[in-house]
Amino acid sequence: MKAIGPMEAIGLTAFGGPDVLRVLDLLELPMGTTVAVTGAAGAVDGYAVQPAKADGFRVIADAAPKDQHLVKELGADVVLLRGTDFPELVRKEIPAGVDGLVDTAGITALAIRAVRDGGRMASSVGGVQVPGERGIQTRNAFVPQYAREHGKLDRLRELTEKGGLTPRVARPCRPSKPPKRTDCWRQAASGDECC
Repeated sequence: MKAIGPMEAIGLTAFGGPDVLRVLDLLELPMGTTVAVTGAAGAVDGYAVQPAKADGFRVIADAAPKDQHLVKELGADVVLLRGTDFPELVRKEIPAGVDGLVDTAGITALAIRAVRDGGRMASSVGGVQVPGERGIQTRNAFVPQYAREHGKLDRLRELTEKGGLTPRVARPCRPSKPPKRTDCWRQAASGDECC
């Protein structure tokens, strides 16, 4: 059993774990299918790779050059260079497109081009409206629905205890020194200096 500290527990439950589980559940894809993950080193999607692998998916993810090693360590089968050519890079790996797309980075309008005809896309980014095109089913997650679903939170605990989910804290900020900008939490979670 792997124990985690309070900072890791807060980060896991407040910044990404429930979001990612809800988004993966919304895809409703069978084991063995391929899922693309945008922003796989980020504060939210950084938690998508490991549960997706635990669910039996093949994972294609993107990451900045400095984060590619981390995303590979998290278990992504293929790590692509982050950029506006994400759909084209995915389709070089899988010409027909991926079965599902996890997008909590808010680039759905761009990334949906990586999804196969009839595939699925799910996001937890509020206000993102992407019309279903080419028969793609799009779903937006309402994460508070999982607030009372103890089984889902217990799944996060089990994955973490078994080493199948790695809580990450970039660098805690002391309460006496709050973030200078509102986007600091997201930036700190990705390892950038901001406090």
